[in-house]
Amino acid sequence: MAIQGWMTHGNIAASLVKIVARKKLPVFWGVRQSLNFTGERTRTRLLIYLGAMMARTADVIVYNSQAGAIQHEAIGYPRSRRLVIPNGFSLHEYRPAPDVRRQMRSSLGIRADEIVVGTVGRLHPVKNHEGFLAAAAMIARDRGDVRFLLAGQDVDLEHAPFNRLVEQSGIAIDRLLALGERTDVARVMCMLDIAANVSHAESFPNVVGEALACGVPCVVTPVGDSAFIVGDAGVVCGDTAPNSIADGIRKLLEVGPEGRARMALRGLERMRELFSLPTVKARFDALYRSAGV
Repeated sequence: MAIQGWMTHGNIAASLVKIVARKKLPVFWGVRQSLNFTGERTRTRLLIYLGAMMARTADVIVYNSQAGAIQHEAIGYPRSRRLVIPNGFSLHEYRPAPDVRRQMRSSLGIRADEIVVGTVGRLHPVKNHEGFLAAAAMIARDRGDVRFLLAGQDVDLEHAPFNRLVEQSGIAIDRLLALGERTDVARVMCMLDIAANVSHAESFPNVVGEALACGVPCVVTPVGDSAFIVGDAGVVCGDTAPNSIADGIRKLLEVGPEGRARMALRGLERMRELFSLPTVKARFDALYRSAGV
């Protein structure tokens, strides 16, 4: 028997259960976030620092990213307890689907010859929609064949804060597809030619893995484990500024459809080797076996 915590609240609770039970049970913590306090509530910040004080009660701290491990260790989490196991993906749910791609693009009036650059994520300052829209406006001035798709909670033109970002960017509305919150992310990914995740901070961004699994090369900012996930299946921007994001997108536009197809194949291979559900499950199984669970 063992106790597995998950996220800050669950990790603290797992250790408290062990203390109350007064039994020698192995305790595993699961840390799945980066430390960026932009927009975080004071209570959440306090819990994170409480976690640092209690982290030595865990036998193993399982992080889903190297970046998250380094950041937490900087505030007191013990390096000796570190184990990094990345997120896993269902490669049955997230996969290239040409028929879905045609249907979805047709339903939104996207021409066959148009290139769609998209980003998926809730409206939040850390997700950097402002930077994506500014970069999109730069590219739209030079490329008439590119449209920009955004999906996520509050990412629609009826939501005033998002609409203000669009107006500030100066991009024409007809160059945007703002879909709002979606439950069919795999189908949305299949529409894209280029996926962008341009956050100011991340731990392990699932949307990057989801895009690669759907055969879409990615542009990412150098945050969290984004560069590790992408490998040679995309472009890593110099920073999170709009100019850098625009440069990254341009690089994938310039390689053309054949270059993007080659990157897509490398991304699919990377997902199978490193991030499939069976691969990740095997690593958790090995952890639990090592503790005699």
